[in-house]
Amino acid sequence: MVPVTPLIVAQDLSAVGRLSMTAALPVYAAAQVPVAALPTTLLSTQTEGFGQPVKVDSQQWLRDCFAHWRRAKLSFSGAVVGYLGDERTISALSAQLEMLALPQVVIDPVMADGGGLYPGLPMTYPEALVPLLNQATVMTPNWTELQFLTGGSASAHPTIAEVIARIDRLRTRFSNVNQVVITGVPNQNRVLTVFDDHHRWDVAATDRIAGHYYGAGDVFTAVLASALWHGNTLAEAVFTAVDATTTSILATRDSGIEPRFGMQLGAALTQVQQKNQTQ
Repeated sequence: MVPVTPLIVAQDLSAVGRLSMTAALPVYAAAQVPVAALPTTLLSTQTEGFGQPVKVDSQQWLRDCFAHWRRAKLSFSGAVVGYLGDERTISALSAQLEMLALPQVVIDPVMADGGGLYPGLPMTYPEALVPLLNQATVMTPNWTELQFLTGGSASAHPTIAEVIARIDRLRTRFSNVNQVVITGVPNQNRVLTVFDDHHRWDVAATDRIAGHYYGAGDVFTAVLASALWHGNTLAEAVFTAVDATTTSILATRDSGIEPRFGMQLGAALTQVQQKNQTQ
């Protein structure tokens, strides 16, 4: 029989809305990536657009889950970490991943956008992420999150040179990271994704699409991680993720459904399936 080494997917699970875990899992299924779904926090809704959600933290469950996996002698191919939302959860997950010593750990330090932290997150949250981020081999912050992680003031319309300089500062702080992807970099009427693979950088550009699309980053990271799991280069994975995320954003915009309910995935999942069939 073929051995299964799942990819750990650790992020919050919102009961309402297609974002975070509920946006990511269909992507991994379409890409035929086996996963170990690890909901780090249970939410009644996402944290924006519905008022204050009801939340169930899962620190003890996380510890018990990893203990069971060790007893069952399960092996894992890597991990992808998204929104956690609680400093105690960060600490619990960081300790467990450190014991596994996985070959690839993709971390999207979901905490901020548009120049500020997400609702409900304390100013200490970026620093609380540091022990976990020290385990990342691939990191995918957006432009705002990159600023929180590297400090200092930054331009609202950065040059490529400024983005690369901040990537270098990020690498200095987190020496284990060898692949960095910066999403949501503003550039006139375009949005850039700037990525660096072992100090070789490139840019993927798309036209700016008006509006805010909850879950777009979750789709991007899931597609990226799936492509890397299949052995694609970082450049291949980034361009695949940009294409699929753009497709999902356009479908969400054109659906007429309130953005707070998350992403429309159908057409993007078809793209992911077709890409997987050609590999």
